[in-house]
Amino acid sequence: MSGNASNLTDAGARSDLGDNTKDVAWYIADEDLPELDSQAYEILVNYSHIPPDSVRAHVLKKREEAWKIFPFPCIGQMRFLDFSLAKMPSYDKILARLNDSLTPARLLDVGCCFGQDLRRLVADGTPSENLVGLDVEPQFLSLSYDLFADREFFKGQMIAGNIFDESPSSPMASLKKHYRHCPCRFILSPLRLGRSGQSRHPPSMSDEECSGFFDTGTSIRI
Repeated sequence: MSGNASNLTDAGARSDLGDNTKDVAWYIADEDLPELDSQAYEILVNYSHIPPDSVRAHVLKKREEAWKIFPFPCIGQMRFLDFSLAKMPSYDKILARLNDSLTPARLLDVGCCFGQDLRRLVADGTPSENLVGLDVEPQFLSLSYDLFADREFFKGQMIAGNIFDESPSSPMASLKKHYRHCPCRFILSPLRLGRSGQSRHPPSMSDEECSGFFDTGTSIRI
């Protein structure tokens, strides 16, 4: 993958989607893709129960379906199977809070794309009822069930909506709770919440800043 391609963002691609052509810097052809990451492979086999010899074909088929709708870098570069939350230093703490038998926390994944981080949490023992995925693109959420083949047993909420929509009819109205962690990797325009609860748009946000919501005990009220 070229350096330019790896630095492209979905927000930048959105302004130049064209006609879903694959002749763009952020699309890697099937034959040029590396083998699936071992963690992705294990989750698709052990969590989704995809036959081992069908995993790659299954993923490529779902990528093709997604590309026809969302020709974004996260699709073209297969980053929708990058379990970024699990790579954060605070991941074990997040798991512990979500699995606390007395006062379990809930996790809201803003800009969840295919909800891959949520599925990783479930595969690592988190009750899916404690998880909420939010994305502005409802078709991402539908495709997520197809990718992970868990429509029948994933019990988390998958909500199509805009986190900044404060209207009474907004799907966000159902999320009037405190959340202890908001992964931000796939947000097109990342938000940053301080202890005051006010939001602002930073030019960038690091994994450490995102995980800091959890580590510092900052409650996020939606």
